Amino acid sequence: MVSLYFEGIYDMKTMSTLMTVFAMLMALQASAILSPEPDQLGLYFDVQADEVCLQGAGPYSTHNVYLIYTNPTPGAILAVNAGYDLDGNAMVLSTVLPGNPIIIPDPGNLGGNFNGPESTSEAMVLSVLSVLYMSVDDDQVDFFLGSFGAPHGGTPEVQWADGTWHPTEMIFPNGSVMASINAQDCGFLFPVATEECSFGALKSLYR
Repeated sequence: MVSLYFEGIYDMKTMSTLMTVFAMLMALQASAILSPEPDQLGLYFDVQADEVCLQGAGPYSTHNVYLIYTNPTPGAILAVNAGYDLDGNAMVLSTVLPGNPIIIPDPGNLGGNFNGPESTSEAMVLSVLSVLYMSVDDDQVDFFLGSFGAPHGGTPEVQWADGTWHPTEMIFPNGSVMASINAQDCGFLFPVATEECSFGALKSLYR
C-alpha cells in the first residue's frame, strides 16, 4: 500500500476557514443515506453519505473524504477510534479530527475525542481528509477504513456519552475498499452492478 502525506504550513486564514466549514458540516442533517442500518461508519465524497465512487478527477486535483457516522443509536458521543489507509497515487494534505483543529498531517488516524458529549445526527461528519489526487493517467485510488493502526481489518469504535465503547459496523465488509477515486468500474464497490457512482440507485434494495 502506498500512503503519502504532505507536510506544509497553512496560514491562519486558511485554517480558520476550514475549521468553520467543518463546524458547519458537523451540524448538517443529511438527506440521502444509503443504508437504514444503525450505527455504521463509512468514507464518502459527500456529506450526504451517498457517494463512495468519485470519477472524473483530474491530475493534481483536491478532494474531501468524509468519515460519517450514519443512523447513530446514541444521542451523543464522546470519542471515535478509526483509522484509514489509501492505495494509489495520492497524498493526504490535511485532516480534521473530532474535537481538534486542522492537523497537518496525522497519518492513518481518523479518530479523536470531542470536547464533551457531541450530539449526533442522521449523518454525522466525524473527520475530514483533504486529498491531493496526483495521477496523470486516471489511475484508481482506493481508501480503506478500520481502527487506528489496523485499517485493513480492525473494527472502528465509538464511545457513547455514558463512557462505554461500542464496535461499529462499516458500510462495506471489514477489509474491503470503502471508497475509490477514478475506478474504471464503480460496480466493484457495490453488491450489484450499477452505472451510478453514488448509492442513489441502490437505496431501493433496503426498502
